[in-house]
Amino acid sequence: MKIACAIMIALAAPVGAAVQGIVHNGTTGRPASGVEVALMKLDQGMIPAGAATTDANGRFRFETSIEGTHGLLRAQFDGVTYTEIVTPGSRTGDIQLAVFHASKAALSPENRVMIVEPSGGEIVISESYLFRNQSQPPVTYMGGGHGTLRFYVPAAAKGGAQVTVTGTGGVPLRLSAEKTAEADVFKVDYPIKPGENRIDVGYVVSYRSGQELVGRTLYPEVATRIAVPDGVTLAGEALQPLGQEPQTKASIFSIARAEFRLTVTGDGRLPRDRASGEEEGGRIAAAPAAVYRQQWVIFGFAAVILLLGFYALYAASGKPAPAAPNAPKSPGKKRKS
Repeated sequence: MKIACAIMIALAAPVGAAVQGIVHNGTTGRPASGVEVALMKLDQGMIPAGAATTDANGRFRFETSIEGTHGLLRAQFDGVTYTEIVTPGSRTGDIQLAVFHASKAALSPENRVMIVEPSGGEIVISESYLFRNQSQPPVTYMGGGHGTLRFYVPAAAKGGAQVTVTGTGGVPLRLSAEKTAEADVFKVDYPIKPGENRIDVGYVVSYRSGQELVGRTLYPEVATRIAVPDGVTLAGEALQPLGQEPQTKASIFSIARAEFRLTVTGDGRLPRDRASGEEEGGRIAAAPAAVYRQQWVIFGFAAVILLLGFYALYAASGKPAPAAPNAPKSPGKKRKS
């Protein structure tokens, strides 16, 4: 009886256990053999803890323990890196790591949200592009050499643009934007894996109330939604009001033009999550330094709240709504390579 109890405890306890599992090819539905897998300890940085190659059944094993800390499994497959976080207390003996074949084609974004926040003599502009990869069989889109996302940033932007991508794992990653041959147009490359991926672009321009803001979209087939905080007004041709988002009190607009000019009046910022640590009297501090330090938090939080708000507005108005997150939808449009 004592022996049986000891065996059960040993099987259930992850502490000190080897890290092992299977790499699964999500495109073919079979185990992936010959895949290089690395184990990293996430303890004040990324510390290499071992390397392995999957066997004929897709299995890998590390004798190294990651007791008391987070671990990261990283696999290279078809030119793309796939990762899996191993948390303290999780089972480390049956980890499943999915990889996919890569396609050179590109996937167009499904939604574009543009948030305009004027305050303190500056306009903080954050754009969020949602990519939904529902390919069947599932593949990872590589962009076809044209860039995963192409976007416009005015020449007057202070310090250029900051770009953050949030992949299917939910961990934000800072990317560097690359200039294209077209004036004021940039691109970023990032593999769009099966599931939902989001790319956030942020920049700052000087502001005085009543000034004109120029915007462009490189994806005219994608709806552009523009949001401004309470106390800020927008005016411009082809600008259609959609109402107010209940949670943030932001005014939401739609515009269908590929190039547009908007008159911005007033000052305001959207309320932020208290957990971000950037609140001041319930609203984000206007100092540019604070904005840049927590920019990925600001853009990500605001964009998610507003995306959800758009669906509520559409439902209330009776208009056809864009597909909500996690709702079934046909695969997005592909751009030919």
